[in-house]
Amino acid sequence: MKHRRHMTPALAAAMLVCLSDAALAQQAGRLEQFQARLAERFDAADQNKDGWVTRAEAESGMPFVARHFDKMDTQAKGRLSRDDILAYIATRAAERQR
Repeated sequence: MKHRRHMTPALAAAMLVCLSDAALAQQAGRLEQFQARLAERFDAADQNKDGWVTRAEAESGMPFVARHFDKMDTQAKGRLSRDDILAYIATRAAERQR
């Protein structure tokens, strides 16, 4: 007679927790990679190294930012910080999740 092993509810829950932890770790890794790439591109575009990217700087090094500059520049400063860019991207991602 063959014995079948059934997954107990506790084992299933433990596996889901592990999968969830793995998925969260993977997402965290992707976020870190994204932030590192953004920092590199931002630093390269920030030609005068003042910690801000103007429209002209974005046009020469960050085409996505240049296309969406006015939407990112919510206070009409004429320049963007990394936080301004991240806030815009986070808002767009949240809108896509709805």
